[in-house]
Amino acid sequence: MHEGGISTPLIAHWPAGIAAKGELRRTPAHVIDVVPTVLELAGVTKPTDWKGQPIPAARARASWPHSSPM
Repeated sequence: MHEGGISTPLIAHWPAGIAAKGELRRTPAHVIDVVPTVLELAGVTKPTDWKGQPIPAARARASWPHSSPM
């Protein structure tokens, strides 16, 4: 029904950060985009290494609109 999970709906609720109410967006996103989005909203940069071992670059992007007043 939803292309094996690649086209699954997402419901987001954040009254302080999302001005639009009850609107439907058709912008594609993927579950791997969740972490970069949360890190950007928190103002945190993903580390490049952990305990001396390099962390591979993420193949994702933040889903938050960069022109937002956040």
